[in-house]
Amino acid sequence: MDNSKYINYRWVILILAWMMLFMHSLMLQSIPPIMTTLANDVGLTYTQLGSLMGAAPLGSLILAIPGGIWADRLGSRRVVLAALLLYVIGISMLALSQAFETMLVGRLISGSGAAMLFVVAPMSISEWFKGREIGFAMGLFNIAGPVGVIFSFNIFGMVVEQYSWRVVIWLSAIAAFIMLLATLIWFRELGANGIIRHPGKDKQSGLHQSPQPSIKQLFTNTRPSSWLLSLIFFLYSAGIFQVMTIGPAHFEETLVGFDKTDLVASLSMVASIFLSPVIGRLIDITGKKDLPAIIGLIGCALFLLLIPTIGFNSIIMMLLLGVFIALILPALYAYPADIVQPGQMGFVFGLISATFGIGISSGSFVVGWLRDVMGDFDGAFIFMALLCVVAAGLVVIVERQRRKLVAVRTPLDFD
Repeated sequence: MDNSKYINYRWVILILAWMMLFMHSLMLQSIPPIMTTLANDVGLTYTQLGSLMGAAPLGSLILAIPGGIWADRLGSRRVVLAALLLYVIGISMLALSQAFETMLVGRLISGSGAAMLFVVAPMSISEWFKGREIGFAMGLFNIAGPVGVIFSFNIFGMVVEQYSWRVVIWLSAIAAFIMLLATLIWFRELGANGIIRHPGKDKQSGLHQSPQPSIKQLFTNTRPSSWLLSLIFFLYSAGIFQVMTIGPAHFEETLVGFDKTDLVASLSMVASIFLSPVIGRLIDITGKKDLPAIIGLIGCALFLLLIPTIGFNSIIMMLLLGVFIALILPALYAYPADIVQPGQMGFVFGLISATFGIGISSGSFVVGWLRDVMGDFDGAFIFMALLCVVAAGLVVIVERQRRKLVAVRTPLDFD
């Protein structure tokens, strides 16, 4: 293999994967900034608006796991192109629609495409950076999610005030089309022998020439650590991720007279932009994946209990919460390179995408129900904190299983 070509090109793959996660985040968070405008201009009820929010994560149930299996068998490039095409079609339907039903279908289609992007992006990084700076790469990759959230909550909010909600949606569609062109030009895969595979060329270096397991075998033979990792992602999205769901409403109730509650809620993502690469690099140097994740989850649990109770400065509390959030995902995303069996990377990331989407949908329902039952968001914050504690316990189990696997494995080295 041409080592220099491999070493250089993996950064191109990282940039493309970063953009995929950024677009996934844009799609998930495009509704909150335009929610009031949709209610007024289109006449949607808040029940319908909630359905639009939940339809996108529902796409993970439809295509996340199949997308991962297709990526293992057909190659990730084809799956990325199909995902981006679905994304463009779904977003365009939403932008053009006049009826709620059409909006719902468009949101579901775009969410299905985004779910497959959420599979292939980290899968590609795990393949290209295996044995080399995986933590640092995942740390850089993780910046895309917080940037997407902050962009959606602030830039989209300004755009809708100046123009219309349709302009916001069209901006996402244009970005997806540009990403589609970039994928056609630059996205590459590694062949079975570790050589860069060019589209239409290098057919003898095929991606997956060994017999592929059946669907039943994928589910029954996948290691317990992979299932537990997927469960941790579920707990993360059902818990910590819901800060973005209830944060604006909570601060609107508690910060009387303050009209930038969306901004306050988005502050929990700021620290990830600066700290994620640092945390990832520390993981590479120390080899410890569990410690950042556990510290992050326990710290988040503590602050989720403090935010609604002690009445301290909300801006500072959200920024500090963000410091602990920044510790978690770089560590979790670094695990599959060690625990996933060969030929199952796409399937496992499909599981992660599916459980992440289920967590968003179910967590949103639970925190909303708790608000209705209790009359405030205190119970919702307690619920989210408990999920963090459970997730921390599962990380301990996954780490023990990872150490056993690493101890008996001959590591791949691209040096």
